Amino acid sequence: MIFGSRKNKAIKSYLMILPKLMIKDYGRSSEYSALQVIRSLERYSFNIKYKTYAVALHCSNEEFFNYFKNEISDSEYQQLRTEISKKYFDGFEFTSSDVSKYSIMFSGYNYSDNHSEGDIMIDGDGD
Repeated sequence: MIFGSRKNKAIKSYLMILPKLMIKDYGRSSEYSALQVIRSLERYSFNIKYKTYAVALHCSNEEFFNYFKNEISDSEYQQLRTEISKKYFDGFEFTSSDVSKYSIMFSGYNYSDNHSEGDIMIDGDGD
């Protein structure tokens, strides 16, 4: 079950670490653009294989569909959101604001401005 493990590790990093880096890069926002999310994933060497999850967590539905256009169907998007909701939000609908709150409450990640881009490596195995 290596696949599930890598996927869960990536999603958890999108929930716990990415929000703080997004605030650092783009300021506090209730939602970010898909391009901002993707750029942060790349900038900080996150695993981008599951980028649809990162965009679904940090962007509006409309922004998600504008970015992925014909790549993801509505039903696939709903499955993705349901999966995240069940695993991390007790089955409740969530917003990107909820993701930020989750990050602050559960991450234990202590961000300091002394980090350089190279210091933050999240599942850098490229899978």
